[in-house]
Amino acid sequence: MRGNRDFLLGEKFTCHNGIHLLEDKTIILLYGKPTLLMHGDLLCTNDRAYQYYRKIMFSPWVKKICLSLPLNLRRAMAKKLRSISEYSQRLKKKAIDTIPQESVIQALENTHTTLLIHGHIHQAGEYDIPLTHQIGKRLVLGAWDSQQGNAIIASENKPPRLISFKEAIELTN
Repeated sequence: MRGNRDFLLGEKFTCHNGIHLLEDKTIILLYGKPTLLMHGDLLCTNDRAYQYYRKIMFSPWVKKICLSLPLNLRRAMAKKLRSISEYSQRLKKKAIDTIPQESVIQALENTHTTLLIHGHIHQAGEYDIPLTHQIGKRLVLGAWDSQQGNAIIASENKPPRLISFKEAIELTN
């Protein structure tokens, strides 16, 4: 699934790497349970500046212009955008607060799912979500960092939960 800075990934990348790129707001069956997968940035409805940035950067015409530029210029632009983003994040309040619970509830109820898995805010956590007729679950993946990253473990007999990369590696050994 594309993130906020890798919005230009496309078919060439997926073919070269042998992967399937998921669209934002993908519903999968996780051991028979409909599960909503999202990047997470669309849930940050209070962050109007970011939503405006996203609307422009994800537009087809911006993608077309960016892809027509030389690679070294695109890399320089990406580096500058990263710098601006990091500065902007320091000015904002705690990342988890940028996703209002109402946005999560609406996403789950609109898709008739009770489990949401997303990232974007880089603060791992598990949250119960009060839905109209039941309690839903929200799993937030942390930063993809070899030191502090995490994954989700699920099985037919146990509900999905977050584990650290260290725990995941130990499970595979």
